[in-house]
Amino acid sequence: MKKRIVLFFIVIICICSCYDIVYVGIADRYMGIFQSRQKIFGDGYDKYLYLNIKSGGLIIYFGGEGDTDIENLPGYERINFINFIGDGNVYNFSNNDYVGKLVFRSDNQVEVTIKGQGIFNLENIVCDKLN
Repeated sequence: MKKRIVLFFIVIICICSCYDIVYVGIADRYMGIFQSRQKIFGDGYDKYLYLNIKSGGLIIYFGGEGDTDIENLPGYERINFINFIGDGNVYNFSNNDYVGKLVFRSDNQVEVTIKGQGIFNLENIVCDKLN
């Protein structure tokens, strides 16, 4: 009986520790706001791709030059991703409409690919860290 109780607690501890590893998500050094080097969707649409990377998820939005954080501003289209899976410098993310991948070239540079059912698919867009 004692062995079963001990085994039960060991299994619970293992499950909880695995959950913590997955839940932590992305490394602290990669968090921040990143802006694409070039305008997205051609010259007529003068918007940059912004990535706001946090431990709780990723917010992607399009803004003009010099925009930094739109978290509390109304009127901006945002795409929220809360599912991070990855290790090292490669992280996958997803929501109901899109899947994507972040490849960190350094702490200050990321390459993003987004594919899905939405109105855009982006491949290998290089973004630099703003803060």
